[in-house]
Amino acid sequence: MNNSEILTSFDIELAKLPFFLQELIDLLGQEEALKFVSLFGGQCKYIPHNPQRSKLRHELSLDGLEKLAKVMGGVEVEVPMLVHFERQLRNQAIATALKQGISRTVLARQYGLTVRQIANIKRDMRL
Repeated sequence: MNNSEILTSFDIELAKLPFFLQELIDLLGQEEALKFVSLFGGQCKYIPHNPQRSKLRHELSLDGLEKLAKVMGGVEVEVPMLVHFERQLRNQAIATALKQGISRTVLARQYGLTVRQIANIKRDMRL
């Protein structure tokens, strides 16, 4: 699954994402925020006041850079990790498998989790 499919193939619950990641999505839109996180997750990136001077201009759209510069210009930000998106996708896939009748034990082995973690995912997804 490529990055653009991550947000469109499943419903990402924005409220379950870290606050800064929610802000990035509000600011840049889902696809551009996902691209930013995919490229720079876990790194510190300086957001210059002038988007034309940004080293990010080859990675993000000019519109996205202008929005970042307007709100966060002159600040170094720690970019959230892509794992926040991936975890939701994994949990949604587990929920779908549970609805299909696949046992928690099988899913725990398949995803490298414990049976208790699968039960917690089931509880959190309100299945």
